[in-house]
Amino acid sequence: MSMAIVVPSYAKRVDNDAYLSPRVLDLLAAAYRAALVPATKRWISQGSWHHGPNSGSTHDGGGTGDIGHLWRYTPAEIDRLILELRKVGAVAWLRDEDHGGFAPHIHFIVRDEPGLSGGARWQIAEYDAGRNGLTKAGPDYHPRPAWRPFRASKWTAVLAKKTGFHTKPDPKSPIVQSRKQGKGVEYVDVVIGTDGKKWLVTPAGNYVLANNTFARWGK
Repeated sequence: MSMAIVVPSYAKRVDNDAYLSPRVLDLLAAAYRAALVPATKRWISQGSWHHGPNSGSTHDGGGTGDIGHLWRYTPAEIDRLILELRKVGAVAWLRDEDHGGFAPHIHFIVRDEPGLSGGARWQIAEYDAGRNGLTKAGPDYHPRPAWRPFRASKWTAVLAKKTGFHTKPDPKSPIVQSRKQGKGVEYVDVVIGTDGKKWLVTPAGNYVLANNTFARWGK
């Protein structure tokens, strides 16, 4: 029996009741801008933490999504968007009748997002090997640019003498690392924890108590 899929508290519900992380949403926005594609065309037909009947386990974890309604895009816009997604670390392909027999959509996986499923990790390995990420393996059919990790734009600094990075927005949860006063903290969202206080969500999916940083004042 497969385990139940749990949508994390920091996930954002977007188009078609799909869920994506704040960092993935920022990454998509940056890719649309770079590709010169209007953001109003974005439609997420399937997001993360969702067991799609035609997707195996690929979407069961974080970092994955499908962009639908491609009839609204020109072929050139589709090509540019896939290229820009790949530049910021998203494994992306056009899926259509010629490539897998799917209803047309852009399938993507952000390779350095936390909580990727086994199916998503397999597709990343297939991409790195120059293949199409399909069960019926074949060569990749898009340009393969160099990529760099996408960085969120929100930064703050540690205000307390020392603060911990927790696995959950809960002061009793395990601490995976600590940071001293004055050191920078990158975050992608703010959530309310089990203690009723604000917690910063890091790109790696950990949590920092906002009261221990300058972000307590909204900076």
